[in-house]
Amino acid sequence: MSGVLNHLKEYESLYKIISGIDKNLFTVYNIPYCTHEHNRVFFIILSEEDSVIEIWNSAKSYCIDRGVLLEFDVMGQEEYGEWRRNMFPKHTMMKHGFINI
Repeated sequence: MSGVLNHLKEYESLYKIISGIDKNLFTVYNIPYCTHEHNRVFFIILSEEDSVIEIWNSAKSYCIDRGVLLEFDVMGQEEYGEWRRNMFPKHTMMKHGFINI
């Protein structure tokens, strides 16, 4: 089970919807940061591929159709490291979340 799904497991309504996304996305793409509050979920997805946004927009549409707002940023490993150093811990997580440091 991916870290994202494992993290959301105790939030049954979110878990049901997010776990309905193609599970291959959670194994193919590294998601080191996830935060959520109510029906809103935010991921950072690590990838250098151009097609990632289109692929995850499909997952976003799936979630929106089921009442969950899935938001995400796609960045490379180096950009994520810089974000983590410069933004975190100043960055405010939503109510619940995890970060893989």
